[in-house]
Amino acid sequence: MNNRTMFSGFAATVAAGLMAAVVASPASATQYDANIATPPGVYFGAGNNNGHFTIETFGTDGELALRGHQRYQDTTTPTGNTYTVALGQQASFDFSFNPFTTSIDGLAGLLTITNLRTGGTASYDPFNVLFGNDHPVVGSPAAQNSEYLGFGFLNGSVLGNINYNANIDTTYRVAFTVSGTNFATVTDSINIQQGAGGVPEPATWGLMIMGFGGIGALLRRNRRAAAFAG
Repeated sequence: MNNRTMFSGFAATVAAGLMAAVVASPASATQYDANIATPPGVYFGAGNNNGHFTIETFGTDGELALRGHQRYQDTTTPTGNTYTVALGQQASFDFSFNPFTTSIDGLAGLLTITNLRTGGTASYDPFNVLFGNDHPVVGSPAAQNSEYLGFGFLNGSVLGNINYNANIDTTYRVAFTVSGTNFATVTDSINIQQGAGGVPEPATWGLMIMGFGGIGALLRRNRRAAAFAG
């Protein structure tokens, strides 16, 4: 058998494996400017209206939802997954995790906020009740909350520092990841543009790449811990 024949056979095997994986895994689907699903899926910050979410739905496992807005104000229509807050106004985001199951055993969650101009970042577990997350149905693994970007735990705590300043043009990336579902890892993300926004400084890219690597390591560690606890 010549090298070309061997390579063709290898390529065919890989292609078949990928096709099987695609068939076996539930597809995720992104919705923009959308409502969270009807009950039992209406989980979002208390006192807020539904709507204008960026939603990632993954098969029959559940959905992640994010949106940005001016603090104490309803969300306005985004452009794709980008939400705009005027310079000088305080920015917030709402998140929702709506599982279509009754347990989060084996799941690991992570919310990461990054200042794209400075590279400042903060990450925390949104399933941790220490951060005030609400579980509105007894026995439900649902998690939701509204977070103000100026909160102290996001700025200069052990969780990181996003260098939030409402008077500086920049963009904040909010990423919500759940790992351990049948889809393996699912991430929903939005941009909150403060004023005119901003472009990352060249040195920022390296910091962001290292940060994303750390996030992946943390999720893997959380999944192992959850599996051991179960």
